[in-house]
Amino acid sequence: MADLTLLLDAIHRGEPDAAGALLAQVYAELRQLARAKMAREQPGHTLQPTALVHEAWLKLGDQRFENRAHFFGAAAEAMRRIFVESVRCGMATKVIASTQPARAANRRRQSTRRRCRKLRPRQTRAVLPSP
Repeated sequence: MADLTLLLDAIHRGEPDAAGALLAQVYAELRQLARAKMAREQPGHTLQPTALVHEAWLKLGDQRFENRAHFFGAAAEAMRRIFVESVRCGMATKVIASTQPARAANRRRQSTRRRCRKLRPRQTRAVLPSP
């Protein structure tokens, strides 16, 4: 098992297998982090820990991380932002439905859905290597 900091440096240098090796090493810990974050929230949300991890992985993108703490701090922040935006979009749809006349509510709901569509879990099988 390679040191996480060495893998982060290898990714920065552009080594082709480094991202897959990093994901294999941190995937279980990221899922545990996502489950812990979601356990503290109210029940009823539709976002799953696996989808949250995948979205956070994609959001982290090509950032440069100094060490393990920096990487997991950025991952936790990305998960928090994704979760908040997901809840915000769900709440916006509910508020529009309860406060607007039917026709106007439908138009506003469609607009909100288009804006929030980008938050739906992406098809990540092709993007993420198997851990």
